[in-house]
Amino acid sequence: MLKSIGFIGIGLMGLPMAKNLIKKGYDLKVYNRTELKTEPLKKLGAKVCKTIKDLVLECDVVITMLTDDFAVDEVMKNSDFIEIGALAGYEMYKDDVKNYCYDEFHVCLSDAYFGAHSNISLIDPELPNFFQRLQFNGVKIALNTGYERNFQRKIINHFNMNDYVDDFISSGDVRMGRPYPYMIHRIMERNNIISVKHVAKVGDTRNDVLEGKNAGCGITIAVQTGAGSTRDFLEADMIVDKITNIDMVVDDGFFL
Repeated sequence: MLKSIGFIGIGLMGLPMAKNLIKKGYDLKVYNRTELKTEPLKKLGAKVCKTIKDLVLECDVVITMLTDDFAVDEVMKNSDFIEIGALAGYEMYKDDVKNYCYDEFHVCLSDAYFGAHSNISLIDPELPNFFQRLQFNGVKIALNTGYERNFQRKIINHFNMNDYVDDFISSGDVRMGRPYPYMIHRIMERNNIISVKHVAKVGDTRNDVLEGKNAGCGITIAVQTGAGSTRDFLEADMIVDKITNIDMVVDDGFFL
């Protein structure tokens, strides 16, 4: 068993995963660019490191849960990583690290969503009614995600959304996931959507926005109730506070 785990990125996904690692008895060291977000973990016994270097030097393995490619680059290209040779070590043991991190990620993710202490719920309780209104108006609804297909199906079942979703796809179903446009194009093909201009892409990260733009969607809408922030949405056609505010701009023929 690993003696100490480092965790970088205490956001919407990172926080519950880090909490579960503590509950499982791991000695957890954490780092976040905004230190205030580490307070809940500090109260549970995690050590908050002031720098990436401090964290890496004290840990057997480091897990990152960062918003997007830009955040990953900012961390991985940090001078602290280069100074201590962490990148060289990663190259040497990357297969073992990847396998361990994937297995641990899957366990933590499942526990975060479906565990006995899970408190994850729909961000907006009006979401089912909103989807129902869209479908009544002839709008088809598809979900795409970076999660594997089986886990995506579990989430849909868990939130009783089967009746409100016409199709779903994961990044494992195509050659490359977001920000590449292939998931959107595959969904269009399966549902006989000819023009991408009749597609509305809605998401809460910069990669969601870039996916919509790269696909050429008729409109790309960013939602602020998820993982992203305003700075991530500069390329979006529209920014809304919550997803249920967009029915005024999605009409017949759009594919969500």
